[in-house]
Amino acid sequence: MSKWLKLCGICNKRKSNAKLIKLGSRISIPREQDFRQHGALPEVQDQGHIPTCWAFGPLAAIEAAYQLITGKLLKFSEQEIVNHYWSAASKREKRLMRNIGYYSELTFEYLISKGKISLAADYPYKTAFGKCKRLDARKLVDPLVRGYIQVPNDEVALQIAVATQPVTVALEIDEVYNNYNPEVYSYIS
Repeated sequence: MSKWLKLCGICNKRKSNAKLIKLGSRISIPREQDFRQHGALPEVQDQGHIPTCWAFGPLAAIEAAYQLITGKLLKFSEQEIVNHYWSAASKREKRLMRNIGYYSELTFEYLISKGKISLAADYPYKTAFGKCKRLDARKLVDPLVRGYIQVPNDEVALQIAVATQPVTVALEIDEVYNNYNPEVYSYIS
């Protein structure tokens, strides 16, 4: 197993930090949940032409959760996470990273293992894969990530998750996106 896959936390032998949401959970599901009412919605961003949604999506949910806990909406660095995994990847894995962008677990595992992250202002997104840069420990922030939950492919489970905190969702891009409107996504089969 390669160093990159070991870093991914997906294929290694240690126990993953992920938990699976239990469908029998006793929770009141609200009719709607709008985290914007709490000031917890980060700015919409453009990842550019490289597949780094696995860093952007989770960090947006983490930033929103951080705001709900602390009252501060901070912008964390996607580039730090992208460069961390890019630096550890083999040539084959770099080819995969250029074409596949759905490893959201990478972001959570990185934050759990490191415990701190740079702000985007100190380590800005460059729309490119790159080498890790030396981080100033005095400027790093604890994003308050101690674990994460993988929600089963189930509408009720997703409703339970959204009722409790911001979430990140991965969608497989296919022909459904031909008529995509960047403001609202809806699909009726």
